[in-house]
Amino acid sequence: MRAQKVIPAAEENISGNVGLYVCAIVAERVSCSALIQCANDAPGEIQLIGHGDFTAVVMVPEKDQLVSPDRKELMQQLLVHQQLIEKFMEIAPVLPVKFATLAPNRESVELGLEVGSEKFSAAFNSLSGKVQFEVIVTWDVAEVFAEIAKEPAVAKLKVDLAAMPESYGSVSLEQLGKLVKETLELRRAETGKVLLDALVQVGVDNVVNSILDDSIILNLALLVEAKRADAFDRCLDELDSTYHGALTFRCVGPLPPHSFATVEITYLEPAKVTEACDILELDVARSTEEVRSAYHRLARKSHPDIVPDVAVGETASVSMAVLTDAYKTLLSFVGAGGSVVVSVQRQEASYAADIISSAG
Repeated sequence: MRAQKVIPAAEENISGNVGLYVCAIVAERVSCSALIQCANDAPGEIQLIGHGDFTAVVMVPEKDQLVSPDRKELMQQLLVHQQLIEKFMEIAPVLPVKFATLAPNRESVELGLEVGSEKFSAAFNSLSGKVQFEVIVTWDVAEVFAEIAKEPAVAKLKVDLAAMPESYGSVSLEQLGKLVKETLELRRAETGKVLLDALVQVGVDNVVNSILDDSIILNLALLVEAKRADAFDRCLDELDSTYHGALTFRCVGPLPPHSFATVEITYLEPAKVTEACDILELDVARSTEEVRSAYHRLARKSHPDIVPDVAVGETASVSMAVLTDAYKTLLSFVGAGGSVVVSVQRQEASYAADIISSAG
């Protein structure tokens, strides 16, 4: 069994704040001054923590509360996070770390670099010489609805609606709205497929993001070889010409590979691991099998579908929730071989299937 490393409890850093905000993982030991100077306007002191082949770029937060509860402030913090990583990318290859990742102390950051070393190597190798572009294609919704209103099926339903008694109006209005929505979605899917088929030819990977409103046709993250950036630009120009200005193409990049390789690091506090062991009645979490066995044994005593009615109530339900949380904590702890869980995640291209299936 691998030795399990436990991070020390959180301690105050030199600025009096608890924890270090982990911004990015850099692929090489670069000049400290270069990385720090490129972020001289960061809202906190930038520090570099190296271990093995990688360096973590961390920031000492100015405030104890890293993530604001206010939505507007939160979006501003996220923007600052993204801009910092973009600046680091100008100096060296970089993997972005998930927003609001807070490490208890320097030792925990070093342990994260050690635990994630193989995953970081694989990600950097697969992304070498490649950059991300974000492409958002929009159309004029008012113009599109005006065109849809002229389509025979929609126009006929409008005429029929006008001739109907007022008592039937609500039903026909609902039918009209449904038809317009279906027509809009079909148009978006057909146009989106044409755009997607063209753009993926100049990229090596892509993630089709969700559509947030009716004005957007395609929201695409495209991974492009840096040497093919010109071909990507030409593809956008050709698509723009094809649609004679009816569509608006907005491109942002080159960007760090947020959509294809974002580092997620979970720091399990020693107290939480100890508490989880107590809940599952384990002295030490040694293996996945041991944790699962303890969970299933205790679940049979707590689950509301198993415990007799006289014993079931709010207490049993809460007990099951607490049990499950402890189970997940210890699975993460054992799976990572210690108190730091590291993964490199990509976004799921779930919306791509909608575009292709709707367009046929």
